[in-house]
Amino acid sequence: MGITAPEYWEYKKRKAEARSETILGVLAIVGAVILGLIGIYQFNPIWILFGIIVFIVGIVLVWDADEKMKKIKHIYWTKQAIREYEEKKYRVLDTAQDEGEHAFLPSNGTVGPLEVEILPEKEDRKKKFLKLLEKLDERLIEGEISEATYKELQEKYKSKIKQSEDL
Repeated sequence: MGITAPEYWEYKKRKAEARSETILGVLAIVGAVILGLIGIYQFNPIWILFGIIVFIVGIVLVWDADEKMKKIKHIYWTKQAIREYEEKKYRVLDTAQDEGEHAFLPSNGTVGPLEVEILPEKEDRKKKFLKLLEKLDERLIEGEISEATYKELQEKYKSKIKQSEDL
């Protein structure tokens, strides 16, 4: 799942910039070492000082690139987690719609009506509402719905079972 198509190129661009900065930092560190060695070999403190400055700049570039990569990964995984949450929410809605009566919305515990499929046989209706009662118990245990919502739906499903038996 990960990122969406429009985000793909933006992330590629950010990663390329961070990698380029890493390479530039490593090159600066290597260059600083060479400058320092030249300064030591020629007994020239200016070259040594210049080498130290370039070395510090290289270290800062590598550190900054690493921070950018961490931010990119954090954004990537946060968006992934949000998408998985949304997918789970829609999966619950689809399941409830397939099963009939109501959709459970775990984010705020409210219930929204969906179209009810009218079943010709009372046994099928009874089985369907018994199955919904079982799922209702599971969702209460998992904390997806509040106890008030649980009681309201439990009464409703039990009355539907009774109605299907009376048919």
